[in-house]
Amino acid sequence: MSLKGTLGDLSVPDLLQIPLIGRLTGALGFANGDREAVVYYHSGAIVHAESGELQGEHVVYDLLEWAEGKFSFEKGRQCAAATIKKDVQHLLLEGLRRLDERARAEAERQQQWKAQLGSEAELATALSEALVNAGTAVAAAAVLDRDGRVLASWPGPVLPESPSYQALRTCVRMWKAAETGCDQLYWGTEATWVAGRSLGAFSLLAAVAKERTGLGQFHFGFKKAVDLLLLRLQIANPA
Repeated sequence: MSLKGTLGDLSVPDLLQIPLIGRLTGALGFANGDREAVVYYHSGAIVHAESGELQGEHVVYDLLEWAEGKFSFEKGRQCAAATIKKDVQHLLLEGLRRLDERARAEAERQQQWKAQLGSEAELATALSEALVNAGTAVAAAAVLDRDGRVLASWPGPVLPESPSYQALRTCVRMWKAAETGCDQLYWGTEATWVAGRSLGAFSLLAAVAKERTGLGQFHFGFKKAVDLLLLRLQIANPA
């Protein structure tokens, strides 16, 4: 049979059940960028799965998180390894249970973090105090969540069409891509520098330097602002 397409056409749970319904033997492959995974079937039963160095049922559980990528089924392709004994339905139920459990835990952590940040008014006051006392190197700053939503900004609202907003959003994208935890990010030119610092797992302080401000001066001012904000919010500084 010919089965190929993108995960926008079919979901991973639906795909994993197609060989089961047809009692097929072969390999169902997935690819998303540099990530690849293969699930092997024998007469409709999953017998093995692998992705990089990972093997077994945990590959199936990881695949359930994939929302993008390509897939293809190669009929008749077999593998000598047999690392999975559970049936497809059992694997799906266990995988979805794990996803639900992880989502609930993530929601609880976000609620705890939001409570620590306080209300948006309290956060805005804390950010303003930190920037005012940090010197004159910063032109604009904002606390943003992982989706790029502005939770608080200084010295005033950050308009979506402004260069500052685009720079701050870029900082969020770099933070998420690098997964740098509480490390600081700096990039730019001698004309304009931008910096970002994680305030935990769910928010980021990002700032744009005033024009023609040297990196050393900006680094000093931004670091001071970070320290003051963490102190004001009573968040431990791991640095």
